Amino acid sequence: MLILKAIDHITDDVKVGQSYVKKSKWEKVIPETRDRFKHHLYPLFQCHAHLDMFLNVENKLVMAGTNCDEVFVFVKDTNEKVELSSLIPILNVEDVQTHINMLWRFNQGTLLYLSAGAGRGLELTRIGPFKYFQEYFNCLRFTMRSEKNVLHGVDRNKKNPHFVPPSLSRYIIILNMVIYPAVEQSQTLTIPSIDR
Repeated sequence: MLILKAIDHITDDVKVGQSYVKKSKWEKVIPETRDRFKHHLYPLFQCHAHLDMFLNVENKLVMAGTNCDEVFVFVKDTNEKVELSSLIPILNVEDVQTHINMLWRFNQGTLLYLSAGAGRGLELTRIGPFKYFQEYFNCLRFTMRSEKNVLHGVDRNKKNPHFVPPSLSRYIIILNMVIYPAVEQSQTLTIPSIDR
């Protein structure tokens, strides 16, 4: 079954199949998600000034190194270099596991529903490690592969590129390169999983 997707360039409404999503609805989704990310991320850091510098999309983002493990921003007005490694999470705050769980949910939802590119829920399990994500013009790029029709003996599926909006890309980077590694070293905290 083919589902047609389009945008009405006069009203900016989005059409998916026979349904329309009004601009007044869809234009609030990314800012709302960003605010929810921030609500659950801020309690995990003491130095909000460094966090704000990293999250500010006006500051140039750079991901370098063989595994994109060198991440920093250049502050717009001062050209100060702020390294991601300067962000040190504090994981002994109240409700820390709740914050981690919510951040993980927003991470998954952003990758699947708020990135530009075709994808379905189960395809999140076929994204691959974060080291394969790339930064393009302030956006994160990653790929997902569909296994649609594979059970029927047809496998012409290629990896589809996806792009995360700039305002959400930095949250995804912080989660995958700062929060999740810290949680993995903890003996009491866990990262949620699609399998659970």
